[in-house]
Amino acid sequence: TLDTKQDYELIDAVFNALLPTRPDFTLADILTLLKAHPDLRGLNDHVAHRWV
Repeated sequence: TLDTKQDYELIDAVFNALLPTRPDFTLADILTLLKAHPDLRGLNDHVAHRWV
């Protein structure tokens, strides 16, 4: 979900990385990107998530 500025930064980084070459990117593409760029995962690692 998009709850914090850090969440937005992560989503924005994913879109900026994938959209230019794969406008129809999939979840698998996102996971591959995050595995290749662990720094992206760190953008919102410190955010305390609330579970419902």
